[in-house]
Amino acid sequence: MKKVRFKDAHYIIFSKNRPMQLDLLVRSLQSKIGPDRITVLISTTPKYKEGYLKFEQSNKNIEVIMENNFMKQVIEIVKSSDKDFISFLVDDIIFYKKPDRPYFNYSDSIVCFSPRIGLDHNYCHPAKSRYTPLRELGSCKTEDKIQYNWKWMGMPFDIGYPFSLDGNIFESSIIKRSVLSCRPFSNPNTLEDSLVYFNPVIGQLKNKEMSCFEKSFLVNVPANRVNSTHPNLAGTEISYNEEDLQDLYLSGFIIDENKMDFSQINQSHQEMEFVFVQM
Repeated sequence: MKKVRFKDAHYIIFSKNRPMQLDLLVRSLQSKIGPDRITVLISTTPKYKEGYLKFEQSNKNIEVIMENNFMKQVIEIVKSSDKDFISFLVDDIIFYKKPDRPYFNYSDSIVCFSPRIGLDHNYCHPAKSRYTPLRELGSCKTEDKIQYNWKWMGMPFDIGYPFSLDGNIFESSIIKRSVLSCRPFSNPNTLEDSLVYFNPVIGQLKNKEMSCFEKSFLVNVPANRVNSTHPNLAGTEISYNEEDLQDLYLSGFIIDENKMDFSQINQSHQEMEFVFVQM
């Protein structure tokens, strides 16, 4: 059993046309986790270049890369990572609280640790479906009443979906082998598809376990949709236009996660209201 500090993972973030939401993610990641290494791969249309320029000028301590060949650049970032653990993130994620402790226990039986899952999560927003929470599953086990492990194969929705790009933390060798051997991809959505459905490494991981704490500490807030290849469910109840958000960002506003209401988190994707403050 090995203690892996969350700050020691390499966090690789994908962002497209959402500089204000990216700013929120990075600030929440830095304040709740404080990682040593963050890499941001940015895809932007001309309309959002000014917002990303502001983001880059405010974050000179992290690695910012402008996308020109998504697959090639992802492979280069992953292959060159000097960290033992890697986590992929997309820019509509928020680290909404600090984890219950600053590390998770890792062993060869674990495929990934999932910050986005909690024992009481019971709804999958993208699928619009409920499922039995881990707390009620007899197959979910713990050694310390903080960290819980379960066999992922055959489980429903988020609790049976290790290769999400929403913050799951993997040993780097798993990601390197997977990215180098899965089907070609061209954006974060097709990368996730390739890792989930066209990844020959999956066969070696099907008997392993996913792991989480009792409470999640990360949530994806699907306020808008910027990709053109997948009809991801977003903004069905609470919606924010990405162009309006950039205008606010350029006017000196930020989204303050510390003033948002995260008291009812029961899913990995959850629509909620942003709270804007002027800096």
